[in-house]
Amino acid sequence: MSIVFNPNQLATWQQAKDLAAQIDSFRQATGVNMGGGVVPVTTDPEPNDAANNEYWLRFRFANGRSGVNVGLILDKIRRYGGNTLYVFYSINSNDLS
Repeated sequence: MSIVFNPNQLATWQQAKDLAAQIDSFRQATGVNMGGGVVPVTTDPEPNDAANNEYWLRFRFANGRSGVNVGLILDKIRRYGGNTLYVFYSINSNDLS
């Protein structure tokens, strides 16, 4: 059985850690409460691209909110020309479409 997924949902652990640090810096600089800090987590190693060290990772916020996919955040940052301000406000408003 093959799992069909969007490859943009994958990220490396380092990308997740770096993005968590960016989100935390944004939170501290702007005062926008995005859950008081984030950590990359996964409970399911599938889907993945282990050959490229990429996994289906999501963030858990300190306020308990979880399920925000790391790869999709990175994809949105790329699609918006690196505009993290816009993307982080989107995360805060639960709009990652």
